[in-house]
Amino acid sequence: MADDKRIDGPTGTSFVGHEWDGIEELDTPMPRWWLYTLYATIVFAIVMVVLYPAIPMLHGATPGTLGWSSRGQLDRELSAERSLRAPLMHATIRYRLYAPLGLRTVDIAEITAFVNITFMIGLTIMFPVIALLHASALAGIGLPEATS
Repeated sequence: MADDKRIDGPTGTSFVGHEWDGIEELDTPMPRWWLYTLYATIVFAIVMVVLYPAIPMLHGATPGTLGWSSRGQLDRELSAERSLRAPLMHATIRYRLYAPLGLRTVDIAEITAFVNITFMIGLTIMFPVIALLHASALAGIGLPEATS
C-alpha cells in the first residue's frame, strides 16, 4: 500500500488521494510551532480547570483549588466601594429638609422623586399643547382671539 502513493515532484510530498476539480491535496504535516501552541493551550486549559471554578454541576460549579469565585470578588469590590462612599451617603441621608407645614422631615430622595415626577407630568401635559400651537401656526390658522 505504501508503494502506490504518488509523490509530488516539486515538493517531494505524497498526495492524500483527495481530488476536487483537478486539485489534489498534499499530505503535509502541521508546522511545529502550531502544534506546540496547540499543546500549550491544552495544558493551560487543564490548569485553569483545576485552579478556578469551571465545570458546571447541579448546584453550582466545581470550586477550584484557589477558592476564587466571581460572587466573592463582587462582594469584596462592593464592600470596598460602600466603605469608600460611606461618608457621603451618611451625610446625604442625615440631611433633611423641613416642610413648611407640620415640620415633617422630607428626605432628599422624596424631593428628587417629586421634582422628576412633576417635570414629567408637565412635559406630558405641555407637549400636546405646544404641538397643537405649532401645527396651527404652520397651517396659518392662528389662535382664537379672546373675547371679553
